[in-house]
Amino acid sequence: MKGGIGIIGCGNMGGAIARGIASHGSISLEEVYLYDLDASKAEKLAYETGCRHGDILQMARGSQILVLAVKPADFKALAKEISSDIIDQTVVSVMAAVRTKDIVSILGKDIAVVRAMPNLAASVRRSVTCLYFNEKAAGNGTGLKVREIFSGIGEVLDVKESEMDIVTAISGSGPAYLFSLAEAMVKSARDEGLSEDTAVKIVSGTLSGASILLEKSDRSAGELIKMVASKGGTTEAALSVFASGGFENIVKKAVLAAKKRSAEMSGGEKGCSC
Repeated sequence: MKGGIGIIGCGNMGGAIARGIASHGSISLEEVYLYDLDASKAEKLAYETGCRHGDILQMARGSQILVLAVKPADFKALAKEISSDIIDQTVVSVMAAVRTKDIVSILGKDIAVVRAMPNLAASVRRSVTCLYFNEKAAGNGTGLKVREIFSGIGEVLDVKESEMDIVTAISGSGPAYLFSLAEAMVKSARDEGLSEDTAVKIVSGTLSGASILLEKSDRSAGELIKMVASKGGTTEAALSVFASGGFENIVKKAVLAAKKRSAEMSGGEKGCSC
C-alpha cells in the first residue's frame, strides 16, 4: 500500500470523498484504503466504490496521503493511536476549525499538513473545497494528488490559513443559508395556496437554475439581478422589501457570526460543526 491514500472516517464527508475518487477516475482505486471505527461502514463503502478497507495502523504506516475525515472531538484519541506511525506522510485534515499548528502539536511531529474545507455539496460532487498547504506539504510533491482527491467532489481552490475562518463561514456554512431561503420560499408558497410538492419543485428548480446561471454567466450577481428586476415590476417590489429589512446587512452579520465562531473554536475548543 506504500504510496497510497488512506481515508480515516467513512461518514458523510469521508464517504463523499471516496465516491468522488471512484467517480473521477484519475486515481487507481487499488491504492485507496478506507477505515472507520464502524468496520461495517468501511466495508460497505469499499464494496460500493471499489476501494479497499484495512487496518488503521497498516494504513497510517503505508499511505503517502492520510485523509482525516473525523470529528474534531475525536482527533486526540485518533492521534494517540496513529502518531507513532506518522513519519513522512502528508496528513490532510477535513476537520473544521482545527488549525495546522494544533494538528502538528497533537500528533507530536513536524509533518506535512493540508487543511481542506469542503461543503455538504460534496455528496453530489458540487462542493467548493478550499485547501491550505503548510510549508512541508507545499514542497513535498503531493500537492497534485491532494488536488485530484478533492477534484472528485467539485471545484478546488487554494487559500491562506488566515482565510480559513471566512471560508468556513461562506463555503462550509453557506449551503444552510441557501436552504434557509428555500425553506422560507416554500412556506410562503404553501401559505398562498400551492401544494407542498409543487412549492418544493418550483423553489428547488428556481434556486438550482439561478445558481447554475450565476456560475456559468460572465455577468456579476448584481448585473443578473438587474436582468430579472424590471422597473416597477414584481421583482423590484420584492427586492424593496429585502432592502427595507436590511437584507444585505443581515447576511453580512450572519457571515461574520459564523466566522467569529470558527475562530473561537479554532482557539482551543473541540472544533466546529458546520
